[in-house]
Amino acid sequence: MLPENVICAGGYGTDKGFCQGDSGGPLVCNGKAAGVVSYNWGKNCRYPNRPNVYTDVSKYLPWIRKIMKDC
Repeated sequence: MLPENVICAGGYGTDKGFCQGDSGGPLVCNGKAAGVVSYNWGKNCRYPNRPNVYTDVSKYLPWIRKIMKDC
């Protein structure tokens, strides 16, 4: 079971998994940042049996807003 603060998207059933160096990249939905590249299962760029895993930005909005306010 995955934690509630992640989104699985893309990579599954393909060789399009993200790789080392992709961390921090965006998952954009309808022009808005929905996730941040976190990891893929198997730590292999071409591991088609597992999806890519993103950190769910919505779970951190209060913290993001606080940090942005303090800038």
